[in-house]
Amino acid sequence: MKTTFGIKPGTAIWLLFAAGAAILAIAGCDANTESGFATSEETDDKVLYTPEPLKLLAIGVPDFDAEISRQWAAERDGDLKIEHLSLDEFDTSDASQADVDLILHPSTINADLVSRGMVRVFPRDGLDDPEMNLSAFLLHFRKALVRHDDKTWSVSLGGHQLRLFYRRDILDAAQIAVPETWEDLTLAIDKLNDVESARELTPIVIPTAGESAGQMFMARVACLIRDQGKLTSFFDRRTMEPTVASAPFETALEEVKRLAEKTGGTFSVSEVFQKFAAGQAVFAIAWPSLDESIDADSIEKESAKWGVVRLPGSPSFYDLKESRWYKRSKDEDVKVDLLGIAANNISVASGTSNAKDAAEFVVWLTSKRNSQKLLQSTSAPFRAIHLARVGQWYSMEQADRKLLDQLADSITETHDSRIFLMFPQLPGKRQYLKILDDAVAEFLADQAGDAKATLGRVAKEWESVTESHGRQSQINELRRGNGI
Repeated sequence: MKTTFGIKPGTAIWLLFAAGAAILAIAGCDANTESGFATSEETDDKVLYTPEPLKLLAIGVPDFDAEISRQWAAERDGDLKIEHLSLDEFDTSDASQADVDLILHPSTINADLVSRGMVRVFPRDGLDDPEMNLSAFLLHFRKALVRHDDKTWSVSLGGHQLRLFYRRDILDAAQIAVPETWEDLTLAIDKLNDVESARELTPIVIPTAGESAGQMFMARVACLIRDQGKLTSFFDRRTMEPTVASAPFETALEEVKRLAEKTGGTFSVSEVFQKFAAGQAVFAIAWPSLDESIDADSIEKESAKWGVVRLPGSPSFYDLKESRWYKRSKDEDVKVDLLGIAANNISVASGTSNAKDAAEFVVWLTSKRNSQKLLQSTSAPFRAIHLARVGQWYSMEQADRKLLDQLADSITETHDSRIFLMFPQLPGKRQYLKILDDAVAEFLADQAGDAKATLGRVAKEWESVTESHGRQSQINELRRGNGI
């Protein structure tokens, strides 16, 4: 049989078929980043192109892992240098001229970074990159926690929310329902007095140490001041006059004090969870935070007794504009989550001469594959896909599957809800919050403390912060809806 160019005819046919299939594969396959694939064009660009050296400033995030620099060098042949600045240093120094390409920071200073001109609107090409696939981020991590003036200034690396942990075994045995409202929680705690298995345990442990005091207070007031269609906040949007001295805030502060008295100490979020994990409490308000004192075998065994849900809610809310209480509609969720208290973002610095590579680094870091591999020690789940292995993000891989499913479901519910509470994204946000933290902590420590007087002092000190930043400027921030 005759051959052509030394190739057998049958072989030639198969080679042509293979070549055609390869061309179709290259031309026709779209990137599917949530399954970890990218187009060959994207892969070639990112493998062959060597990024310029980058410098990242981590503000208030001391444990940002150097392993990230090593992986960036290994995969992209890029050079990443990490510098650190504490939040106190950020507050007191002029870091606006920092010679950096990227800024990693808590979401609490979003507005400060924008007002100081330290960050730029995140490049559109980066947000549209299939490898980032922003639509696969959990809702509030792609909107409320990263946007300012209706523009996206940063990309979220996740954040925590306070949740209610409980001893499922004890509640089931005593036929006590999982609390839906704060009133339900109070009744459940009272019933524990008649439960023999709970008598040696602390009924509830809540976090009130340091900044946790203000966070716990805001988490408690959230369901009292937020309702669908109401732009309630901590300030009057027309005048910037604080609303914190009004009725719902007083109610929340007094109820936090009652819970704190049952806690029997002042603890951080991490310490609260350690106590719960060690079997010392029936209820705990925290987010998962384990240390080396709780071993994996213990977690596997004990976590089968645990449950977790979003914080309780309220069937009533207070309309700050009308100064009166209302009942929620029957189809409305009574729960309202507090967001933005322990969340980190990453932004492209305004002074960078290399915005393209800076944005490329963020895309690489937050991609499905790399975020799960590199960010679990310094972050929290921020993609929907992360919830499938939620235990890894909290060092709880060995935990009971039912508990982990509950945790993932509660996170999903948080991001499915359009009603939530955030302290407004204002310049000086940390100043406002520090005043609140100190006042709440002082009130909780004083048995004779007066809630109305305490919150009146907070309002007065907040007014001073507002004046220092310019009242009209802060009013403009509120009117644009930043953080409301």
